[in-house]
Parts: sequence; structure tokens; C-alpha cells
Amino acid sequence: TLTNARGMEVKITNYGGVITSIRVPAKDGTMADVVQGFDSLATYTDPTYRGRYGATIGRFANRIKDNRFTLDGVPYRISRDAYVLRESENKPYDERVWDASPRDGAEPQLTLSLIDRAGTMGFPGTLRVQVTFTLTRNNVLRMAYRAISDKNTVISLTNHAYFNMAGDASGSVLDQL
Repeated sequence: TLTNARGMEVKITNYGGVITSIRVPAKDGTMADVVQGFDSLATYTDPTYRGRYGATIGRFANRIKDNRFTLDGVPYRISRDAYVLRESENKPYDERVWDASPRDGAEPQLTLSLIDRAGTMGFPGTLRVQVTFTLTRNNVLRMAYRAISDKNTVISLTNHAYFNMAGDASGSVLDQL
């Protein structure tokens, strides 16, 4: 949990690098949770759960046409079953446990990191991946991504937080601008 002096609070789990809650002060001073998330890890790990609410997405956050690409003249085919190391290492980033390193201060941070081995899901190169979440004193949540590979590879990281600026109140996001 990252909390700043203005009362903003961000909860992040090292399972999947998931933002589970962002509580911000509303105009009337009450706190509102403006991001969709769950209160229980069991919900995120349930085999029937197919959402990615608040998760860190990688190695490639988008679709690769026909699950194939060519890099440096070498064709690659990607798949969850392309190369099995250990079951836990052959999963997308949102289904893995990251190493966590928190830092307190006026702008608290949480750095999550993992090693994504060459061949995982068919991707070339071993990556050292980090995402640093910083809660600023001005109520801004900043996410900084860093990845270093030992070989040319493709990578596209993102976060799948879904926001409802009405917070805990009922109402449709379709009415929000």
C-alpha cells in the first residue's frame, strides 16, 4: 500500500503486478476507490477469471498477428505452450508472482521485478523486467517500465487498470467524461 500526505492510497499486489485499489479524496473530502479490483487474491487466481483488471501486461501487450513474427531474419511462433520451463515461468506477467521492493518517503514507491527467460511462450531473449509505481505528493500515480534483454526481442508492457471516476458510488462509466 502506497499512501501520501494528502491521503491518496494505492494498493498493488505482487501477484501479476495488479493495482487492486486507488483511493482518492473526492470534492467533499470523502475517499473514493476509482479503479476496479477485487478484495481477494483468490478471485485473481480463480481459473474461471478471464479479466485483467489492474494487471501489468507483458511480454507483449497487444496481439501479434497469427502469433508469429520475424526478428533479425529468424521466424518466431509464440504460444503459452511454446516452451515449458517451470509452469510458473511460462505464464504471462499478470499470472506470475513478482519480486517486490517498497520504498517509503514523501513519494512512496513500489518496484516489482521479474526475470522472463528466453523461450518463455516462444519469445527470444531473457528479460529483466521492472515496473516502478510512484505515488507523488500531488496525487499522481506514475508507472515506469524498464526491461533489459540479452538478445533482440519484442516487448510491449502496459497496465490494464479500469477506472470509474464515480468511485464506490453507483453509476455507469458511460455517463463520465
